[in-house]
Amino acid sequence: VVIQGEGDPLAAADVVCETLVRARGSGARFRLNTLGVGATGAAGDAVLEALKLVDTVSVFLPAPDATQYDELLRPRDPGAFDDACAFVRRASAVAHVEVTAVNRPDVDVAAVEALAKSLGAAEFRTRSWLGE
Repeated sequence: VVIQGEGDPLAAADVVCETLVRARGSGARFRLNTLGVGATGAAGDAVLEALKLVDTVSVFLPAPDATQYDELLRPRDPGAFDDACAFVRRASAVAHVEVTAVNRPDVDVAAVEALAKSLGAAEFRTRSWLGE
């Protein structure tokens, strides 16, 4: 079962957590696709606890620094890049985390991979760039 949405599923962290807890013991395998933003404070603690029930957490990290991250994603809230990096670090302590990036010509994918590994991600995967 893949948990993702139009937008980030962690924007409804309470729903994600409740779904995972209710499905515990069902035998289903779960994957959470996220940007890793918004899981801070008490909500973040609940998400980390729920991640213990997920087989894979896939975090999209499109750039190796905050400036390019903001240019590519145009997040509503400041500090999204730092939140995403903190999420990868914290989630890696409790779950199998894969970081993905798109192999765009304007992104230093090797730097994103190095960042992901330094944050504790178990895997790094590039996705194909389909152009503009």
